Formats: sequence, C-alpha cells, structure tokens
Amino acid sequence: MTEEQRPSQLPNAVTSSRLALAPILFVIWSQYGFSLSPPAWLPMASAGLVGLAMATDWLDGWLARKLDSATVFGRIVDPLVDKIVILGTLVYMTAMPWTHAYMPAWAVATILMREIIITGLRGEAERRGFDFGASPLGKAKTTSQVSAILAVFFVIAMAGGQVMRNGAGVLVGISIILTIVSGVDYIRQFVNEMGSENGVSSSTIR
Repeated sequence: MTEEQRPSQLPNAVTSSRLALAPILFVIWSQYGFSLSPPAWLPMASAGLVGLAMATDWLDGWLARKLDSATVFGRIVDPLVDKIVILGTLVYMTAMPWTHAYMPAWAVATILMREIIITGLRGEAERRGFDFGASPLGKAKTTSQVSAILAVFFVIAMAGGQVMRNGAGVLVGISIILTIVSGVDYIRQFVNEMGSENGVSSSTIR
C-alpha cells in the first residue's frame, strides 16, 4: 500500500482522546464525588466532560467516513472506548451519594451483564466472520444511555424541580428498556446466524 493509500490516523487519534478523558473523569469523581455535599461545580463539569467525550464518538465516525479511513483498530477500539466511558460513568453514578437515587444498582448491574454477554457474542461472531455490527437498536441504546447520564447531571447542576427530576428518571428508564431490548435482539441475530451457518434457514445479520 502506498503512502497515499494509507488511511488517515486522525479518527483513531480522536478515539484515543476519548479514552484519555475517561481517567480524568474517574479521578475527579474519586476525589470529589463521594461527599454528601459535592462541590457546586462538579455536576456541570461532569456533564461537560461526558458530553465532550461522547461528542468525539460522533467526530471520529464522521472523520473515518469523510477521509475514507475506516480501520480494524477503529472498528474494535471505538466501541470498547464507548463502553469504558459509559459503563465507568454508570458505576460511579450508582456509588456516589448525590447521583445514586437516579441510577439504582440493579439497573447498572443489568446494563453491565448485557454488555458482557453481547461483547462475548460479538467476539465469537468476529471469529466466525459474521456481520455483527452495531444495529439501529444498539445505537439507540447508546444514545439513550448518554442522554440519561447528561440529564441527571444537568438536573442536579440546576437544582431542578420535581418535573425535571421525573424527566431524568424517565430517560433512565428508557435507557434500561433499550439496553434489554437491544441485547435480546443481538442474541436473536446471533442465534439466527448460527442456524444459518449450520444449514438452518434464517435471515442474515445486518
């Protein structure tokens, strides 16, 4: 492959910057987040950093398409970095006293279990050469999780009233439902593809 044909590494650099933001968030929360009265700046700073991290998720995908620079590294690492940021944030939210009322431990445990199962299935699908990319439901799940996280931080930052708190709770509930539904859909697709590989008539995963 010539120099001109080599894919740009800019999308991967953006992905790596998102990974670098994760420990910054986790250190800040470890230092300031476990107080019953966290600093006034913490909720808004949390929303800003999480929002910035997930904005880079859109940016690296756009750059990869714009520059025709999709790589194996990006395909594997990009969703992994998303999981580190989102799941790490959810774990902290269920542990920190000022956010745990919005993010119950059972919900985070359900989300973690779903991600472990689907990551395992995706690895097996990759090994077998199945097309097991992100589905519309999977993308909706990620969007709903980020929306719920940001809503909780914004409501706390603005000391929102009952209506705003209820709205954040609804977004959290939607994210949990989409997490479960998309997980079931991925499992169905995997089983169908396995059946197709074994000669059983089924639709191909898309």
